[in-house]
Amino acid sequence: MDAIKTVELSDGRVLLKSRDNANQGYRKVAISTDGGATHGPVTQDTELPDPANNGAIARMFPAEAQGSADSMKLIFTNSKSGRENVSARISCDDGATWPGVRTIRAGWPYPRSGPTWGSFFVPTRLPGPPPKRA
Repeated sequence: MDAIKTVELSDGRVLLKSRDNANQGYRKVAISTDGGATHGPVTQDTELPDPANNGAIARMFPAEAQGSADSMKLIFTNSKSGRENVSARISCDDGATWPGVRTIRAGWPYPRSGPTWGSFFVPTRLPGPPPKRA
């Protein structure tokens, strides 16, 4: 497993998601029942295409009571191919299924050169007037 991302599930288990460094086309997944010290078998999640790039996963409502419907909701982001068209998928069952996908950033979301090459980049502007240039 490579570039592993983890999330605590609603029942306390830890879900590990890894990019596909073997170029098989899907995210790798494993479950830990001991807080991440060890994990079970590594399998492919065929609902999550992966072009061997990084991704992110998080619980959408981490403060919700264990066993509640909202406590089981996860969000996963990556791209389907290459590093273009960043997308989000939602799971309502602790990552067992990932129905549907939404593009959240069409096209190329990264600077193509410079010190932030390869970093997710969304231009923002802070409130107030622009800084004065010397």
